[in-house]
Amino acid sequence: MIKAVHHKIRYHAPRLWDFIGASLMDQMLVSGVSFVIGLYLAKVLGIVQFGQFSLILLITYLCLEAQRALIIAPMMTFSAIDENEHYLPQLGYMQILFNLTVSLLSAGFVFLTQFYFPKWQIGEFAGVTGFMVFSRMQQEFLRRIFFVQGRPIRAMALDVITFTTLLVTITLLTITDRLSLRNVFWWHVAAYLCPSFLSMIYLLQENVAIRAWREIY
Repeated sequence: MIKAVHHKIRYHAPRLWDFIGASLMDQMLVSGVSFVIGLYLAKVLGIVQFGQFSLILLITYLCLEAQRALIIAPMMTFSAIDENEHYLPQLGYMQILFNLTVSLLSAGFVFLTQFYFPKWQIGEFAGVTGFMVFSRMQQEFLRRIFFVQGRPIRAMALDVITFTTLLVTITLLTITDRLSLRNVFWWHVAAYLCPSFLSMIYLLQENVAIRAWREIY
């Protein structure tokens, strides 16, 4: 009995450590780089523009919480017990539609702030806010998919590409004296959206089957 338990521990422990180690490294990368970028932008943009940047980030995070509650949390629960191979691909299509809807709503809200909350001074960023929300939600969904599939290395690679792009582009914007709030937003969109959409090939391998969506929810 003891030998059997010892054998199982020796067999599964390295795999478990590979998953946990990659997950920790990924989270340290995301949190660390985000913190550094935030500090730098607070310094170079000034209090007004950084305040605008923070407001739009708060709106983005609110949308992310809605995505986690309605898409990601059920996915991480049901995909563990659902053996339907079409589950994740169809959920991928569903979340794209969900992301589009939430992105349009967030852009509309930011546009209306110029009438109801004029002191925020973010109404002019309504368009880029929609793209920002969509790209951030798209990237978050895909990295969670990789964790659900037990492929944390892919999730970490996705984040490495994303945050390396952010660091490089912000550095280049500073060097070329083109660092502005709008440029920062658009490069956030590019950094989140491009690698995540290219990586969707690992997920969207089935045709859209709207009839199957009822089975998911």
